[in-house]
Amino acid sequence: MNWKTKEQIAAAAQEGKLPALRMSLEHHQQGRDATRRELIDAIEDGLFRLNVDFCACCKNAGHTQMAMGYLACQKCPLNEPGEDLTCCGDLYLKVNASLNLLKKDYSNANFDAFQAAESAICDYISKVIESEEAKEKKPTKKPPRHLDWGYDNWGNFRLVLAEKMCGEACRQVGFGCLDHCENSLLDIDIRGNILDLIKDSKKC
Repeated sequence: MNWKTKEQIAAAAQEGKLPALRMSLEHHQQGRDATRRELIDAIEDGLFRLNVDFCACCKNAGHTQMAMGYLACQKCPLNEPGEDLTCCGDLYLKVNASLNLLKKDYSNANFDAFQAAESAICDYISKVIESEEAKEKKPTKKPPRHLDWGYDNWGNFRLVLAEKMCGEACRQVGFGCLDHCENSLLDIDIRGNILDLIKDSKKC
């Protein structure tokens, strides 16, 4: 087994969210797929751990051993949304507990329990990767322009005005501030542009 090194994991973390997720998956797949002898040797030689140094997602989110990062965990795609921050739901706690039991007793039962926990966390990470890949494939919206028109999420008609012309108007239903649209503070389904309509009418 060519175990993922801390250097490889750190490099993947630097490449971005998806490379970090894929590296995290590969790391847990190695724990899931290793033979009992391979895993014992890796644990004894310090080549396999479940901690920040061996987690590309932790490193990508800014989580370090020195700063046990509540804020970093909030940014991590493996964080389960909720009142408490939990990595991969409660699956990380289970796989970490099973690894600790395995370290104390390398029995077949503990080995099987650990690999079952690793299999569950691999399935979880795979689904997160699928979700993140789907987000990246979504077509990007064209940037809004002055005098675009359309409808907001509540079905209200909106006319987009340039920031310098907007003023109090952007707070009123019927208008939208260009700056707010560009920064996703106001989501408008753009249907057309008044200036384009004027140009088209002159061609007729």
